[in-house]
Amino acid sequence: MIRMLFSFYCVVCVASLANAQDRASERGEVQSLGKLIAPPAYIDADGFDSQNNIRPIYFDALDYEAKPTKVFAWLGVPENISGKIPGIVLVHGGGGTAFRTWVQKWNERGFAAIAIAVEGQVERRDSNGKWEKHEWPGPWRVGQYADVNKPLKDQWMYHAVADTVLANSLLRSLKEVDADHVGVMGISWGGVITSTVMGIDSRFDFAIPTYGCGHLADVDNYWKKTMGTNTFYREVWDPVNYLSAAKMPTMWFSWPQDKHFPLDSLAVSYRAMGGNYMVSLLPEMQHGHPPGWNPPDSYAFAQSVVRNGDPWCRHVQSKMDDNSLEVGFTSSKPLTRAALISTTETGYMGNRKWVESSADLVKRDDQWVANAKLPDATTACYVNVNSDDLIASSELFEIQTTAAKLAPTAPVSSESAPAKPVSNPSAGATAKEAWEKLVAGKSAKRPEFAYVVNDPALPNVLIYGDSISIHYTRRVRKRLNGKANVYRLFSNGQHSTVFVRRMQQMHDAMRDDQLVDPWTFDWDVIHFNVGLHDLKYLAEKKLDKENGKQVTSIQDYQKNLQGILAYLGQLSPDAKLIFATTTPVPEGAAGRFAGDAQKYNAAAMEVMLKNPAIAINDLFSFTKPNLAKWSNKVADVHYNPIGRSAQGDEVARVIVHELQKK
Repeated sequence: MIRMLFSFYCVVCVASLANAQDRASERGEVQSLGKLIAPPAYIDADGFDSQNNIRPIYFDALDYEAKPTKVFAWLGVPENISGKIPGIVLVHGGGGTAFRTWVQKWNERGFAAIAIAVEGQVERRDSNGKWEKHEWPGPWRVGQYADVNKPLKDQWMYHAVADTVLANSLLRSLKEVDADHVGVMGISWGGVITSTVMGIDSRFDFAIPTYGCGHLADVDNYWKKTMGTNTFYREVWDPVNYLSAAKMPTMWFSWPQDKHFPLDSLAVSYRAMGGNYMVSLLPEMQHGHPPGWNPPDSYAFAQSVVRNGDPWCRHVQSKMDDNSLEVGFTSSKPLTRAALISTTETGYMGNRKWVESSADLVKRDDQWVANAKLPDATTACYVNVNSDDLIASSELFEIQTTAAKLAPTAPVSSESAPAKPVSNPSAGATAKEAWEKLVAGKSAKRPEFAYVVNDPALPNVLIYGDSISIHYTRRVRKRLNGKANVYRLFSNGQHSTVFVRRMQQMHDAMRDDQLVDPWTFDWDVIHFNVGLHDLKYLAEKKLDKENGKQVTSIQDYQKNLQGILAYLGQLSPDAKLIFATTTPVPEGAAGRFAGDAQKYNAAAMEVMLKNPAIAINDLFSFTKPNLAKWSNKVADVHYNPIGRSAQGDEVARVIVHELQKK
């Protein structure tokens, strides 16, 4: 059954869904801030010196608690300009203000700039050494989203986002400024604001979130302590809620040992974007305003976008195994060296020791390829490449299993196309041979994993899932015979942590242009499920709910689902996604508790409801009333032929329904 709201959950879940609808309305109000396109009125600020074409101003902002407010800013335009010039909005971090120095640095590089103060302050200290408040302040930040009990329009982040949009409207209205090339950069809390506003104000030509990012409520430092239960942040203010709409080229700028914004949260944020991005992680960068604005990297990135419309360097491909990592970059500048940055420690990423080791760098056709050996027991790593004093980084890779099998935590792709391996020893092989090599083992004899010959006249459907989906695959193919090409993952999909890795492995192998006949088609529908393997308990790789540990916590399950959706959105942006709920766990099941499927399904719905374009195949509700007659045997999570056929019919019906809508 396709339902966006479930009826099978308990009262708690029903309340959660109703609350989600309220949150959707509030997200809509936040998104409407992007409509503040009229340039605000502004006046000169008294008591400050104007120097080098940089002037202090106040511009009109939104009312706060029914009172008018203004924003203090430094506005600067380079001297001796010819023609229209690009511009940038600059947003400070915690403990900062609008900095004249920052504007000057951008002016020196040919950009008009406006640096804004987002807590009602100016760049002048009071008698207590704090930034002086002016007479028209809006709200100021209190802790970490500690004001969510206030009305939305009186919350600090609401005004901070609005101030940034209004600054954009003001700057782009200046006669000297090229309105098509105005970007935004924020440091620390300013990076959080930038991460939020870039999915709201589509007029920005580029963005440079520095340190600050989204996905912070589960970070194991002060964020989790103060925000772990802050559902308003999760559902309204987390930048991840808006980043899919961020299409502008972006540079995510940070360093591996940042104590405030860890690399894994940064990775969730950049992978949630809808546009091209690069990552630049500077060893020993430190955290602060000067460390953020002094390196040449942000200026070089902005100049490359203004001139060429794209970041100067991007990670586009990867190949990995237990012992090595190979990463491909496209770059408009010659690269001079590469290095692997890795850690063998666990826990909070900002507290880990990161070590630099050598990596080989070669030019292959139109790509630069870095190859590095992984130190034993590596838990996370990335690759840095240099073009003289500029640094570009690969995405973050994390070890997902104790066997040290490396996998990206989310997609590595070139625009919307799936990444291809940098090299392939199977050049000249057929797609059928590549598929059979992927499947291998006992599964090679099962008809569910037979090679599918593509009929170009039919739409293409992919099924991803665990053994439940394996069992209904043949039935789906029978029902859709002549209506669609029905593919499935080459193996058991297992738990959510391996989803991206297994999908990437399949696409790397089957879309490799060194094959005689690689896959060249696009997915029309992707029907996917994870959950049954996430909720199980294992001890020494055996099912054991008394002594074992659960494979994936609910919090990590939600995080993984967010990464999966970001990945699928990049892999197949035009595909219709159908999420199938996890089928019931019966009483007495080995390694699983009855009732956990409902909990994980409820958690999944919290994620899916933020993505209303995704259809829901409620296999849980479809199966539960028939559990007794469809069960393979007592306390078994699998189903007999009657149940498998019924589930296959339902999956086929849902797929046909979505194909008809397309």
